[in-house]
Amino acid sequence: MTISLREQFGEFALSADQGRCLGEQVREALQGGEVSVLDFAGIRSVISAFLNPAIGELYGTFPADVVDDRVRVINASPVQEQSVELVRSNARRYYHDPEFRRAQDAALEELFSD
Repeated sequence: MTISLREQFGEFALSADQGRCLGEQVREALQGGEVSVLDFAGIRSVISAFLNPAIGELYGTFPADVVDDRVRVINASPVQEQSVELVRSNARRYYHDPEFRRAQDAALEELFSD
């Protein structure tokens, strides 16, 4: 299944709500054994607030190799590709390294407890 981000979200993929919407579509495809191709053609800006729920959170539900193999990105700029890979890398580590996850959760809790 190919998903055009521009058709769904316009030129800017910026919000967590948009990311959750995309993440749910991809999650359903993965549960059905499908490949999801995310088409970035026409996307002028994308940020991690969008990418984390769209792609990163999938690593908490599915094995990393499944997400890596079945969630593909096309027509992304080099900067967008770097952003996607950074989200993937951080998610792999967060969901599969308990010590890292505890440290990150503790740091975020401290940051937001003020």
